[in-house]
Amino acid sequence: MDKQLMALEAILRDEVAIYGALVSRLPFKIALIKKNRVPQLERITQQEEADYKRLAELEKHRAEVVQEILALMPKGVGPQLTSIAQHVALSWRDRLLAPSKQLVELARELKEGHETCRVLLRASLEFVDFSLQLVAKAANAQPTVYGDAEPMTQVPTRSVLLDWRA
Repeated sequence: MDKQLMALEAILRDEVAIYGALVSRLPFKIALIKKNRVPQLERITQQEEADYKRLAELEKHRAEVVQEILALMPKGVGPQLTSIAQHVALSWRDRLLAPSKQLVELARELKEGHETCRVLLRASLEFVDFSLQLVAKAANAQPTVYGDAEPMTQVPTRSVLLDWRA
């Protein structure tokens, strides 16, 4: 069973590393959203996509390892890490529960960060919508005069404007 427990510990440590990297990118990601730096934000999103794929693979592998461990344990032991930890040596319990606690904390931080990003992106979209409505109202509310021409109540499209000037 030591082989499976070592594999589980390695998987948990890899998950902690990936979640840590995702959390460490959050301040940079938030700053990019605030500054509207789309190309850099796109690159970070692509990096995160690879990390999330790797996390999915690790989770699948962790489920397989847990099933192997459960096959070696007495009946009635659940697949939760706390349940498994009750049936292993104290040294293994500490080695498995420490990264588990880290994962819970990192997942909470990541969730909070994603909520902040969601709020910022929504605010950005609302600002763009407000700006477009403001420009549309300003363009259509007052007559526009080009040179010595008669006032126009609406701004013509680019092709109409070019045809009119010609």
